[in-house]
Amino acid sequence: MLQAAAEDVAFVHLLATQWGDQYTTVNDLPWGSSTDPGGRHAVIVGTENRSNMLGHLGLLGARRPVLSMSAGGAPEGRIGGALTELLADWADRCHAEGGLVVAAHFPLPYAEIATDIVTGRIDAVEMQCFAPGLDNPSILEWYRFLNCGYRLPVLGGTDKMSAEVPVGAVRTYARLDPDAPPTFDSWSAAVRAGRTFATSGPIIELTVDGHSPGDVLSLPSTGGHLEVHVRSRSAQPLISAVEVVLNGRVVAVQESATSSDDLSVKTLVDIRDGAWIAGRSRSVHEVHSAFNSSMASHTSPVYVEVRDRPLFNADDAAVILDIINGTLGWVRDMAAVGRPLDRARMVDLIADSAAQLKDRLDTHHRKVV
Repeated sequence: MLQAAAEDVAFVHLLATQWGDQYTTVNDLPWGSSTDPGGRHAVIVGTENRSNMLGHLGLLGARRPVLSMSAGGAPEGRIGGALTELLADWADRCHAEGGLVVAAHFPLPYAEIATDIVTGRIDAVEMQCFAPGLDNPSILEWYRFLNCGYRLPVLGGTDKMSAEVPVGAVRTYARLDPDAPPTFDSWSAAVRAGRTFATSGPIIELTVDGHSPGDVLSLPSTGGHLEVHVRSRSAQPLISAVEVVLNGRVVAVQESATSSDDLSVKTLVDIRDGAWIAGRSRSVHEVHSAFNSSMASHTSPVYVEVRDRPLFNADDAAVILDIINGTLGWVRDMAAVGRPLDRARMVDLIADSAAQLKDRLDTHHRKVV
């Protein structure tokens, strides 16, 4: 709570987790959450449920802890421990308790995360740090899923594993309903709606024909032109460039030879198929901690629907399908699973996600031909 006040962070998510036989923050789970007397800062207790192979999930705001907190052996679980549950099982229980499911420090570990995005179990992806060129796997793999039509808001998270990492070094800003109280429920509703940006420094704003992140625009089958405006501001001159990103490509940029504290770019984009549009800022300056991060920012997208011309990138979908099929093979043939019935259930769940994506790929190829 003291650090939240020092860094002016409204919500801190404190996550219990497991390391073999060691459990951290578990004693805080019954306590739930606490708010300072002024109501400006809150610490909300959740869990980070982890599998070394399948992935890590931040389970935020569930009314009861989602147990167990690890599966599939060391280092998260016990040495030689069996794979008893999938990430999907944890995600379903978190959702049933009203919580939010986040792909922690996306995309690593990666395997089942792809399955759970395809099946709609992941509410958002978390950026743990930004590379100076905004070309690290967190960004590039997020773009891959957006290019296949999966609507994934972006969050910032510090993965604070030691005192080296300040609370809020990479943080989330979410635009809450102005008529709603500043509670976790209001915050999670804003995240689900995609009204967010992640930043390790600057404030960033995006408008697309007057629409903000999370909004969905509809165009006729002929498409149209949209005016995009991105503006980034900071308390100190640390912004090197602001950019407009369309379906993963930078289509407009404004750069500053010497870092600026206020930089903006406007452009007109030609849309012929479904699309997503986001804004981002880059910086040559860094936050130095256990996880160094460029002082960058990135908005969640504005989505554009074009009648009869949905967004779908077959090349990106094929890569995602490879990841899912690799996960399927590992669970089916290699993972230590205690009971055949458990293995069959896990295999069926992952195979269903592969079938969903393959069906979309086959439909796309038929249309192209």
